[in-house]
Amino acid sequence: MSFSNATMRFLASVILTLGPILADAQSRQRVVEKISWQTEPVRIEQITANGSVIEVGQKFQQEQDWFSDLTVSVKNISNKAIARIEINVSFPRDASASDDVPRLVIPILHGADPADAKDQLPLLPGETAELHMLKANLPIIKQGLSTLGYPDDVSRVSLMLNTVTFVDGSMWAGDEILYPDPKNPKDKVNPRTHDRGDEQTGDLAKRAPSSCFAERQSAAD
Repeated sequence: MSFSNATMRFLASVILTLGPILADAQSRQRVVEKISWQTEPVRIEQITANGSVIEVGQKFQQEQDWFSDLTVSVKNISNKAIARIEINVSFPRDASASDDVPRLVIPILHGADPADAKDQLPLLPGETAELHMLKANLPIIKQGLSTLGYPDDVSRVSLMLNTVTFVDGSMWAGDEILYPDPKNPKDKVNPRTHDRGDEQTGDLAKRAPSSCFAERQSAAD
């Protein structure tokens, strides 16, 4: 069997046309966003996914499940030693979604509360640490996304610093400083309101490190 030059040119044209389409099906534009507070004691230095460096708010190409090994490097810019850091990785809904539609939130951690690990090495001022999404948790995350009705291929995640616990037991939580409850040092309270019985804790201070949970869409998104 032989092919004419016209046929060969046609086949080459089809291959060149389909190539980008097939590649795009596997690699789509993604974006990592960040919700910021005014007094954050740590600063994000670098974000990587599948070994590629990502800039906050800048679109990039990655394959499906690109977030499975998301790594966030943070620097202690406070004047205190840090024992524990928790960042929320959330999967925002489309702008058209109702505020009542829950979204999936995954906490990633560094360290532990000093009440649980008194001998751990602290993150000193000026030092950096990495917080990781774990690939081993991907099946649980995908199940959560499916249960909440997300599309099969998500392209957007949002980072928010949730809590930072210092070696002295105090905790930064959303621009507020909380202190250990004398009855249970792992619980954090605001002394100004605790005496009135209006106890306040960090939003996720009591959650397990591997927890995966849903929350209502916030106005910040």
